[in-house]
Amino acid sequence: MSSRHTSARRCAFTMVEMLVVIGILSVLASMLVPAANRLISLGKQTRCASNMRQLSAAIFAYAADHDGFFPAAPGDGESGAKWLAYWMLPFNDGCSQIDYEHGQLWQYLDRNGAASNNPQLTTSARYQIFNCPADDDNPRLSASGGNSLWPRNFTYSFNLELRQRPVGGVVGWRYGVRLTEVARPNRKIMTVEEQWPNDGYAVLGWVDETSGGFNTTNPVLNRCTADVLSARHNGLGNQGFADGHVEALDPRTLGFDIFNLQFGTTSGPTNTSNLVGARALDLFYNQ
Repeated sequence: MSSRHTSARRCAFTMVEMLVVIGILSVLASMLVPAANRLISLGKQTRCASNMRQLSAAIFAYAADHDGFFPAAPGDGESGAKWLAYWMLPFNDGCSQIDYEHGQLWQYLDRNGAASNNPQLTTSARYQIFNCPADDDNPRLSASGGNSLWPRNFTYSFNLELRQRPVGGVVGWRYGVRLTEVARPNRKIMTVEEQWPNDGYAVLGWVDETSGGFNTTNPVLNRCTADVLSARHNGLGNQGFADGHVEALDPRTLGFDIFNLQFGTTSGPTNTSNLVGARALDLFYNQ
């Protein structure tokens, strides 16, 4: 056989081998890319849970210095009150941004113990702790996935009942809740990873402690369709409980069906009768 034929044959074999190698690499890539994406997603979920544990630790540290009282959740655009965990800067359409310089929580959250009146070295760290790395919508959606797209600067909210609680069946708000007042703290959500947060607190309903159903004395306070638990971690969301632990939950187990919602539209969650979720956020309901 001539050297020319031998060379051509060798070249043909080399091309076949290259095609085989390329095919193998393509198969490997198709297997590795999803695995890598899962690892990245798991890493973000883990960092999010770490953020929420730091928030819980700061809340308990605050309570230890204040006769067992937790700091209060802020309202939209609210500032100046000394019992507020942090202040909210007003933005628009009932939406707010966190003021990362003022509030009672920062001195307990900052690793270096810096006071809130010396924020220049700590505001960036505070921002990182209050934002889930998987919450990276651009622009970020506001409550209920509505069309109000605005530059919110936080992911996590507080349970409204850390701020105010109806007393005696009428609207008699008081400020501050003691740890010892919380019924079954291992079942009650205290810090909330919302899908579309728009203010400093989350409320799903006021439960009548006697009947276990919605209290209808003041229906305005019973429901809030804007507060939806997150599913951004492959269908799960991290939630911080009143005993300090953080748990990744499927929001459907608490009555949310957010997977049928159209992001970026006015469609909102159907949770106006969400008693299961309401009980999870009712700090005083003994169940």
